[in-house]
Order: sequence, then structure tokens, then C-alpha cells
Amino acid sequence: MYKNIVLLIVLTLFVFSPLVAAEKINLELEYLEYKKDHMKFKENIIYKGDIKISSKSGEYYEDQKKMILKNNVELISKNYKISSLNMKSFLKENKYIFTNNVIVKNINKENKDFNLKTEEFIYNSNSGNFTGNKDIKLEVDNRKITGKKINYIKEKNEMIISNNVKIKNENNEIDTEEIIIYLNKNNSFKTKGKTKIEIDI
Repeated sequence: MYKNIVLLIVLTLFVFSPLVAAEKINLELEYLEYKKDHMKFKENIIYKGDIKISSKSGEYYEDQKKMILKNNVELISKNYKISSLNMKSFLKENKYIFTNNVIVKNINKENKDFNLKTEEFIYNSNSGNFTGNKDIKLEVDNRKITGKKINYIKEKNEMIISNNVKIKNENNEIDTEEIIIYLNKNNSFKTKGKTKIEIDI
């Protein structure tokens, strides 16, 4: 316990000293290997504002303010719980890029629940917007939706899934070019482009 506290203090005051004036980042870890402008660590927990990130291993590059995390990565914010195998972050830009087996769950009770799976996910904690770029699988409003790309626009509180979109529930199947899902309105969505629907009667 004492060992972890010492590492936390050293990293905050020495390694991250260029960031202290703007924003502070705290780490708790079990192992640290430090060389000039670069460090490796294991079993880490990272705190940045209201965001908590954990993983089995990671690296930090001081000159680029870039962090790379690997193995059981998990980010928890006030809105989302995001897990993946790998993550790359540009800390000054508050940009987080998740890859490989990405799962995103909504934990904001003001919005409807959803479960998103993809292979690449980019989250900006400043704007609250996110993008998924590969093999989109979304479960929301008792529907299963697949597509090639997803964008969330926080200002409008809507998700847009595009490119070969398929929507399924117990009663119908829809093929379309684009679907817009409103997260603050139950069972509310609209499609754009050529749309085909099959309804069980």
C-alpha cells in the first residue's frame, strides 16, 4: 500500500509536471520502469478529472502526451463504461481511441440504456461525442441494429448509424441506409435513404 502511494506522488509531481498548470493526472500502479520521456507500467489505475481508467499494462510518451494501454482496458466516466483490449489516448486533447472487442454501455440514467459493440471507438471527453468505425452492433429499445459506422452527437443527444444498416426486433426487420436514434425519447427513431421493411402480421 505504501509503495503505491509513493509512486503516485512521484508521477504526479515529476513526470507530469508540464501538465500541472492546466490539468493534473494521477496514477496508481504496481510496477514502473522510467527512462527519459518514456515510461512503462503495470496494473495501473489512472484518474483524469471525472474519468477513471484501468488496464493491465501501459506506456506513456512525455513528448507527445500520449498514453497507450493494453490488456483489459476499462474507462468509466459519468456517462459511459467502455472496455476494450487496447486504448490510445492523446491526453491534452482528451481523445481516447479504443480498439479490439470494444463494448460501450450507457450509465447516464437520463438517457435510455444501450449496449454497443465495435472494433474501433473514438471518444472525446471534452465534447462528449463519439464515433465507431467497424462492425457496429447496437442493442437499444429491444432492437438489434448493425451497420458500418456510428456517430453520437451530444448536443442533439442522438446516435446515427450508417452504411448497410439492419434493424431487427420481435415484429419486423428493416434494411436502410441510415438510422437516427433519439436517446431521450423511448422507441423513437427515423431512417434516411432507401428503406425496406418486413412486418410480421
